[in-house]
Amino acid sequence: MNGEPGLHNGDMPFSAGECYDKNLQLEFGCCPVATIFDDALEVLVRNKEAVENLSFIDVVLPGLDDSYADALRRFDAGEVNKVIFRPNCT
Repeated sequence: MNGEPGLHNGDMPFSAGECYDKNLQLEFGCCPVATIFDDALEVLVRNKEAVENLSFIDVVLPGLDDSYADALRRFDAGEVNKVIFRPNCT
């Protein structure tokens, strides 16, 4: 650390799993969102197909029906990384 408040540039003394277990949220960087939003949206729209093909979402469920228990079991077992619940959506 270089003495600046909030700055840490070494190894983190905990794992991502420990953060998850304690429901911690970490934020990094400083982004002027309002000033770059239009440009970022344009890039996203221009690259829509590439973004849609990303594989970080493993399971999308229509709601909390009987299928959610299996999805949560698979998540807990580390078989899937991201489960999205989209109630009232097709």
